[in-house]
Amino acid sequence: MSKVSVIIPIYNAGQYLEQCLNSVINQTFKDIEIICINDGSTDNSVEILNEYAKNDSRLIIISQENKGQGNARNAGLKAAKGEFIQFVDADDFIDLDCVEKLYNKIKENDSDICVYGCFLLYNKGIILEDCYNSNKYSLDNNFKFSHFEPVLKMYKRQFIENCHIKFPNELIFEDVLFSIKSFLLTNKIVILNENLYYYRQTVGSTMDRVKNNNKVFDILSIIREVELFLKQSNLYEKYKKEFLYFVIGQINYHNNRITDNKLRKRFLVEAKAYIKTKKNEIYKNVELKRKYKKLFTPRIFTFFFDKQKTELHKIYKILGIKIKFKRKI
Repeated sequence: MSKVSVIIPIYNAGQYLEQCLNSVINQTFKDIEIICINDGSTDNSVEILNEYAKNDSRLIIISQENKGQGNARNAGLKAAKGEFIQFVDADDFIDLDCVEKLYNKIKENDSDICVYGCFLLYNKGIILEDCYNSNKYSLDNNFKFSHFEPVLKMYKRQFIENCHIKFPNELIFEDVLFSIKSFLLTNKIVILNENLYYYRQTVGSTMDRVKNNNKVFDILSIIREVELFLKQSNLYEKYKKEFLYFVIGQINYHNNRITDNKLRKRFLVEAKAYIKTKKNEIYKNVELKRKYKKLFTPRIFTFFFDKQKTELHKIYKILGIKIKFKRKI
């Protein structure tokens, strides 16, 4: 049995897959199995996987119809035999000593989860170093309702299995539910204060694709699933304040990303219908009340025709004044 199972869900990642696989295969920590789930790729991802599998027996390929990242990760969890689990996305990569450092940290501290940091990597090779910095992590209750990225954690497999933690199969934003469940059910979390993961920011990512289609409503389903989990686990009263901050924060974040006005209106209507049931609880907290009112107060801005906006921009530019035009929503 391998000490670490590295799970890589793959869907049309041929452009970056070799860099990802090279970073995992060449780890200084050799006692790993590399579980690659081909989630119905239609590009050259399968050919790349087969070539790598010829030269490394640790690489296990599981192929399935396209069912989404949550389902692919669950398939990896089901197949995993390692003492610990690590996720890597196929368009990202890790430092060559990443697994070794995580394994030593989680083992030495006898923890269920080890959290670490990453660099944001842009297509042109630009690395933004001050994001997801593990030195800024603080293990308070608010932390447990944030930092959702499963790729920035190593998990004890027995813990995941004993607590029956899985990703939702049919929903996107699946990492949110998985992360909150694991954080709230664990007895011990440890932080490795190093950035060892390179998180690629690509145009056309899942977040970009769904911001203006109906899949954005999945976040409301995820919120309901989190509430159900809290209540079934008798944790709702203990974490009620953090949960409500999480709810408003998630709705606000996704609302701000939507650029289709009709979709945004529908999103806010459904969000408001849900959150209205929590209004009394929200109003007991001054800051939550302020955030709630700010989120659902209609914003009215002056309309300008394109020609008028162009002329005004010229005038304000001459005067050295910056101005932003916003639409009514």
